[in-house]
Amino acid sequence: MVSDSVHSKDVYRLFLQAAMSRRVMTERVTKLLWRKCTEAIANAAPTKDIQFVDSQNEWDLFSDKIRRMLDPFDLEFRNFADEISGVRMFAIVNTKGDEAAQLASDYNPTEIAFFKAVLEQIVLAPNYSFSVSSLAALREVSHLKTSMTKAQGEIILASFVARGWLTRSKRGRYSLGTRSILELGAYLKTTYEETDLLECTACLELVTKGFRCATPNCKSRLHKHCFESYRRTRNMCTTCQQPWGANNAGVHPIGEGAVKDGQDERRRTRRTTGDDADDEEMDNSQDMSQTQTQSQTQSQSQTQSQIQSQAKKGKGKRAVKKSNGKSKRRKA
Repeated sequence: MVSDSVHSKDVYRLFLQAAMSRRVMTERVTKLLWRKCTEAIANAAPTKDIQFVDSQNEWDLFSDKIRRMLDPFDLEFRNFADEISGVRMFAIVNTKGDEAAQLASDYNPTEIAFFKAVLEQIVLAPNYSFSVSSLAALREVSHLKTSMTKAQGEIILASFVARGWLTRSKRGRYSLGTRSILELGAYLKTTYEETDLLECTACLELVTKGFRCATPNCKSRLHKHCFESYRRTRNMCTTCQQPWGANNAGVHPIGEGAVKDGQDERRRTRRTTGDDADDEEMDNSQDMSQTQTQSQTQSQSQTQSQIQSQAKKGKGKRAVKKSNGKSKRRKA
């Protein structure tokens, strides 16, 4: 009876359930999960021809089928190389660009607001450092319109790290985790300016840890693993062809290595469309105020001119009367 209710398609269903519960997986774990799911269904239905074939072609066919199954639900089976190690990572992510879909999680609205605030400080960090100190991250608690304490903020930050949204270095600095880059790529690109984000020249993926060419105005940026792979065969920039010497001469770091003293002292905010509208409204208000002031000045000038004109006329009449009075007295 069990074998009659089991179908080869159940391998995909079982794999999807396991993958969604694990969120982000290495390529080794992902393929191991594929094998375990296939063997579990094969054991449940021994009379059916369900076999696991460990080959790249079979994996490509299996992963392509997974992608087609997820497509109607605005989900994607996406892979991304870890920025430091280059290890291939897999995850099921939202493809919709709206904020609600990209940030859907088991965190409450206050915790999501805190995450977005820390995320903004990381993305807008100067010198392409893409990281913030623990003090700067906790500073965002005071900017939330909630009663969250800094002690609670520390616990939530630890949760973000544990779940792969953020990473915390030995220096205590927070940066984007692989899960954020995998799942929030669309959100980052629709929320921030192109100048705020960097794209790897080699793999065209978002880069927050790596190297950039030191030549002014050169747009060459590489992940750490892409840079190391490229340097094995070439010793010049991929874009401007300037030489790159030993010990990373000719390049500047991207990420925590680019941090400069005192850069976390000032809080940064991105410029939004609303800010532009407010500026325009303020400019219009100032223009109207200036126009009103000019009108009032002109009106006052006209009034003063009229008063002066009337005063001159009054003096003229009094002068005529005096002149007539003197003439009458002379005749008398």
